[in-house]
This record gives sequence, structure tokens and C-alpha cells, in this order.
Amino acid sequence: MDAVVWNVFYPCDARAATYGSAWIDQSYKASVSGISKFTGLSKLAVGPVIWLYGMRLQMPVYQNASLLQHEDGRPWRLVIFSHGLAGSKTIQFCSELASRLRCVSCRRDRSGMLVTSRAGDHMLYLDQPDTTEFLFRVEQLEFRRLEVYEIFKAFRDVVSGDATGVHHLNGGPIDATVWRGRVQCDKDVVLAGHSFGGLHLCCLCFRTLHQEHMTPFPYSHALALDPWFQPLSTPGPMPSSFNTNIPLCMMFSERFALWKDHHATAKALVDSWPAKASMFALPKCSHETFSDVYCIVPFLERP
Repeated sequence: MDAVVWNVFYPCDARAATYGSAWIDQSYKASVSGISKFTGLSKLAVGPVIWLYGMRLQMPVYQNASLLQHEDGRPWRLVIFSHGLAGSKTIQFCSELASRLRCVSCRRDRSGMLVTSRAGDHMLYLDQPDTTEFLFRVEQLEFRRLEVYEIFKAFRDVVSGDATGVHHLNGGPIDATVWRGRVQCDKDVVLAGHSFGGLHLCCLCFRTLHQEHMTPFPYSHALALDPWFQPLSTPGPMPSSFNTNIPLCMMFSERFALWKDHHATAKALVDSWPAKASMFALPKCSHETFSDVYCIVPFLERP
């Protein structure tokens, strides 16, 4: 691992900031090509839609705005968020969590699992009838574990006033004075995740986030949004070395709640959790509802 990338969503001082950030952060030509291949529609059909609407879609955020000063001077609480599989790097923007007066650090995937278009028409598929083994998924869980720790460590350094080695995606430096002492990184950090990211945070609670030479990770709560439990990297729902006092809250969409095998795994996990654990199902809620993408394209929202 040579680098980690993450977005930070936080309560901001919008007075001197520019509203909106492009949702499609690639060229028009690349967007048309990718969406044409994904939908099976011709570029002539896709092109006008992307030009007239897609390229104008804006994420409802203030980009690079100053961090808002808490009204009573306290530091903002920190949430580390892990997204699911097959999402684009801008589909999980955590505006709702940030609007609840939290500073949310959302990792951007670098393991190659994101949606992309590819050159050429030939694709190879593995004919694998036995899907009980997800070895690569287990490796991805371990990769994410290391990513989350490095993201937390780098962000904690920034909040401590040291932005050495941390840069904006455009290559510009980070002004650590804006963040110094204003986000709580020494305790009560919340782990949150959606879909595969929900499984990821459960696995983080299964084992220590840090190695012996690393600073301990001070997380205190876990929030799993419609977690996908395949694969659990253990023989059963709870590993033998499991030991945590971290409260867990799991929220499921209607379809995931009615998925019998999946529900059985979730129930076994909640029943075996040493600390307080809760599980909720939201009727008429879909898997995508847990993403803030509907803030960008509200006409796609379903009840």
C-alpha cells in the first residue's frame, strides 16, 4: 500500500465557500463511453442526456470550506465510513451524517472494485459453481482494515497540527491549523459502513485494528447500514478470539431483512455480540436508500 485516499465531510462555514462539486468527475467523452457500454444504448442516445443533465449534476456540498467552529468550543466527533462494493467514488458522500454535527472521513477505494468501463469487447468469466469461498473478498477486508487505520492515523496527525505527507487530491498542501484540536480523535470514534462496508466494520470489531507497534484505535460505536455478510472471514458468525465492548446497531432494508440465510447470520451475530447490539428492518426501504445519492438525483428515489 503506497497511499490511502479519503474524503472528509464536516459541518462547514459556508460564508466564503463555493457551493457544489461535480458528481461526474471525468471527461464527457469517458462518461458517454462508459454509460453507453453499461446500458447497452448507443452513444448518440446517451450523449445528449449526459451533456444536458449528467455533466451538470452537483453534489450539494461546499468544497474545501472552512471547518465550522462548534458553538460551545468542543471538538467535533469523528466517524470513519466504509462504502460498499460497486459504488463510484462520489456515490457515497456522507452529507446526512455530517449534517448531524459529525466529521465523517470516508475512504475512497483503491482495490480495483469500483465501477469502471474497459477497452475492448472481450471479457472472461470464471465458471465457478461453488460460491462458498470468497478468498479475494477476505483479502479486500484485510486491505480495508489497513486502509482504515492509516486514514485514521493520517487524519489524527492533521488534527494534531502535522500535515506532513498529507495532500489535497490536486496536489496542494493541507492547512493543518484549520483542523488543529477541532476534531475528537482520541476517543469515541464511530465506525460506520454500508453493504460490504458494514461487514467490514463488523470484522474490524472482531480483531484489533492496530498491530503491536501501532497506536490503538479509539473506536466506541459501530453502525452497520444494510450490511452484506458474505463472506464472513470466520468459520461462524463469531470468531473464537472475539472480545469487544463496542455497541453495534444494524439497520436493514426490506429485501435484506427477508433474505432468510442472511437474516439468520445477522441474528446470530447480534445474539452473540458481547456488548449491546440492536437490529432493525425498515419497510419499503431499498439497499440504495442508505446512500445520499438521492440528494443528487431525487427523481430516482422510491418510498
